[in-house]
Amino acid sequence: MKLSKLLQGIRPKEIIGQDRKITNLSHDSKTISDDGLFFCLQGEKTDGHDFVYEALKNGATAIISQKVFDDIDITQVIVDDTRSAMSIISANFYDNPAKSMRLIGVTGTNGKTTTTYIIKSIGEAAGKKVGLIGTSGTIIDGKTYPPTLTTPDPIELHSIFRQMADCDTNWVVMEVSAHAIELKKIDGFVFDVAVFTNCTQDHLDFFKTIENYRQAKSKLFCSYYAKLAVINSDDELGRKICQTSDIPCFTYGCKNPSDAFGVNYSSSFNGLKYVINIFDKLYEINFALPGKFNMYNTLCAALTCYILNVSLYDIAAGIKNLKTVKGRFETYIKDDKQVIIDYAHTPDGLVNILYGIKEFAKGKIITVFGCGGNRDKDKRAKMGKAVCSLSDYTVITSDNPRFEKPEDIIYDIEQGAKQTRGLYTCIPDRKQAIKHAISLSQKDDIILIAGKGDESYQEIKGVKYPFSDLEVVKNFIKNTE
Repeated sequence: MKLSKLLQGIRPKEIIGQDRKITNLSHDSKTISDDGLFFCLQGEKTDGHDFVYEALKNGATAIISQKVFDDIDITQVIVDDTRSAMSIISANFYDNPAKSMRLIGVTGTNGKTTTTYIIKSIGEAAGKKVGLIGTSGTIIDGKTYPPTLTTPDPIELHSIFRQMADCDTNWVVMEVSAHAIELKKIDGFVFDVAVFTNCTQDHLDFFKTIENYRQAKSKLFCSYYAKLAVINSDDELGRKICQTSDIPCFTYGCKNPSDAFGVNYSSSFNGLKYVINIFDKLYEINFALPGKFNMYNTLCAALTCYILNVSLYDIAAGIKNLKTVKGRFETYIKDDKQVIIDYAHTPDGLVNILYGIKEFAKGKIITVFGCGGNRDKDKRAKMGKAVCSLSDYTVITSDNPRFEKPEDIIYDIEQGAKQTRGLYTCIPDRKQAIKHAISLSQKDDIILIAGKGDESYQEIKGVKYPFSDLEVVKNFIKNTE
């Protein structure tokens, strides 16, 4: 494809050199090849402008840059924002596949993954072929591929869109992280529906303040990115979005007036039940995952699909058809052992799931959790306080320590745990921590293993070692029978 065609929708400050044939795109100087277009991205730790010469050596025939190089003999396209340009150019390179499908983008601190899977199940109940992109992976034509990032980089994202469009996908539902919005990954296409679940503290290692994080989330809900919005009216930021957005907003909730809400709610270990009222139409909802927070997730998904003209019958069927979401309130029951594995890794997420368990727990709640290294340190003590306040016994352990010492992370968590009367112990080895929790449990007790969900690794000093909470649970229980 000619460079000039790729630049449609871009307003370059300057173009130096001739039009070129482009066969590949990359922002990694090591993976660029002959006739490639290289994007000079400025990151937190590295600057892509420093790798132009390596990209040239490896075959780059043109670059997208925010500054001019006087000593290179390839085409230079100078722009104000390389990240935004990369998103638009990636869409053009794959012939704008997003335009042939209905796109649903889900953002929020908690509930994104579960909500996307519910929307997918509802769409399929309504006869749609649905693709999915998110934390747990990518689903194309019924096949699941391993995850990379919550929201892939634009080059990969539009390649995925192309594959989905080529197999006649009708809907694409995807998680949209605050990072993706801030880093312009979703420039170049428009969501049919943008969905907001909630906003609580997370990712302050990147955004520095909660206000910056909220502003990033809010950016999705404008006509540049979306046609319609579905908003949680019980969330403070959600209500603010409704007041300031320039697109139609539809609301769901349980505490404030909204277009969709639930009544007659009940929950047990085997799931939840309630009656949905959506624009004054009533229908009974049954869902395999318990907890009030999952009532919110189903309300959100139901309203999203309803404004996309799905019937209440198909909505209820789709919700009922979804039996599990890997790593999201995923249960394992063997003999007298009841284990729940969940991805909850924020103070609010942990509070929600623990209150959800308390709704039906007959015995004690034993929680195993840790905090990720090289991430928002401010939430560690808050998580320790929340978990130890709501659990009968807590085992504080490692999550993904990355380049921090597990003991240092655990120390930070303990500062919150010590503010409670809750009983706890610290076991840095996650496998041993899980085994300890299972060994302590009695009949009717519930063991919550939080933080990693369905992750298949533990990241330590730059290496991702194979690790699965669920497999540790299964193997230990099997070997102790």
